[in-house]
Amino acid sequence: MITGASPSTGKADGAGREAAQGPRLPAAFALGAVIYLALVVSLGVVLRARYVTPVWLGFAFGNLMHAHSHGAYFGWASLGLMAGIYRLLPELTGRALVSPAWVRRQLWLTHAATVGAVIAFAAGGYNPVSIAFSTVNVLLWYMFAALYWRNVRGAPRPWPVPVMYFNAAVGFLVLSSLGTWLITIVTAAGLESPLWRSAGLYLFLSSFADGWLLVGLMGLAAALLPGKPVRETGAWARPSLRWLVLLTPPAFLAYLVPAGAPPVIAGLGLAARAALGVVYGVYLRRAWAAYRGRDVPAGVDRGADTPERDFPTAAARLWGLAAGFLAVKAAVHLASGLAGLLPLAGAVSDLLSDPPRQLFVAYLHADLLGLITCGLLGVLHVLFGRRPTPGGEMAGSAAGKARAATAALAVVPQAARSGALGAAVLGIGVVGMVAALAGAGLAEAGLWPGMTGSGLGPRATTLMAMFKIAFLFSVVSLAGVLGTVLPLGVFSARLGDGQTVGQDGQGDKGCRM
Repeated sequence: MITGASPSTGKADGAGREAAQGPRLPAAFALGAVIYLALVVSLGVVLRARYVTPVWLGFAFGNLMHAHSHGAYFGWASLGLMAGIYRLLPELTGRALVSPAWVRRQLWLTHAATVGAVIAFAAGGYNPVSIAFSTVNVLLWYMFAALYWRNVRGAPRPWPVPVMYFNAAVGFLVLSSLGTWLITIVTAAGLESPLWRSAGLYLFLSSFADGWLLVGLMGLAAALLPGKPVRETGAWARPSLRWLVLLTPPAFLAYLVPAGAPPVIAGLGLAARAALGVVYGVYLRRAWAAYRGRDVPAGVDRGADTPERDFPTAAARLWGLAAGFLAVKAAVHLASGLAGLLPLAGAVSDLLSDPPRQLFVAYLHADLLGLITCGLLGVLHVLFGRRPTPGGEMAGSAAGKARAATAALAVVPQAARSGALGAAVLGIGVVGMVAALAGAGLAEAGLWPGMTGSGLGPRATTLMAMFKIAFLFSVVSLAGVLGTVLPLGVFSARLGDGQTVGQDGQGDKGCRM
């Protein structure tokens, strides 16, 4: 049993001191993450502007696009997910965070490698400097995996369901790194085969986005949604995990169809992709039931140690958006997988199995901005979007103190309103931009009704109209992101500095679970 104070001295032991600090170290990860998010979304607006205006910053478009994507992966998404994992581990494992000094070193090394990669990519695209910084980031993933394992290996078994999800997510992060090494080997060996190069690229992209990011986010949701006592938190999500672990690795093979993958390999990937669509749908249905509290029958005691959390309105809105985009992702996976396996009409099959570029860009934004970003921002609002109040550190175990620290977070009225409004604006921006990009993709495929009046061909006219709409909604998305992350940035900075302040008022009551 881990206690907060030594019986002989009455002083807090290491676990008690770490629990008493609350979410200070994870808050530093969250602060860095939201700063990177504001940066990469700003770069995204600049990239969207390139399609509709001659004004440009002087950077090569492709270079800035690489800076945008690497900043999103290395900085925003990974640090945000790590913030949530590090914040919840003490609660889920029943012991304080292990090796906090090394965790802090990991954070600062990640900052250095990410900033270096963003600058190097913006200045010169893929070059020895940008590749070196990217390699350092990959090596830091291994450092994170080692630190994570140190924190869970001694925890009581069986692990809680969210920890099982985190285990799988970290495994997918390591798996994604193998894709980068495969690309390096193919390049060094001088192989001209597009199949092997595509295999390395999509092994990385699929394992990173659908494995590390999505499975990790699902684990955070399993930890935060209501249900059983803390040792059984997220039991509703257990059935989906085994299928996610089984189907996610081979699903990347479906991306190799345009590169000439053998039929057996392509069929395996397409079948896995279609099956994942079903798994996502089942998870979403169970998550909705958990959110509504229907996973615990009326009159059944949840247990004295069940954390009861207030969900700010911003978090509820952001999770609603993420749930909608997860439904879109499930439908796209199922439809595109079946399109490659079944004898559908030629145009439909081509559209789903090998979509036009802008339709694929629409999917990427729906996935990474609509699902991952909105879902992760919702998690961070629950964990870091409120100020700590005095008295949160109560006697008891380190895990009890960690739960009390979360329960003692007070919503500040102005920040709650800002976050809720920002979430609503972000939702409008993301939905509008994804719809406009999807329209551009349909225009590329010749499936959008023509527009006349500019002297250009109908397809070009429609494309330009969709690009303008996408740009406008990208500006709306940026405004929503800033409104959503500013409260997080302020409170994460205060938590990271160890400041505690009193409650300012009732604030946003949000959704009490």
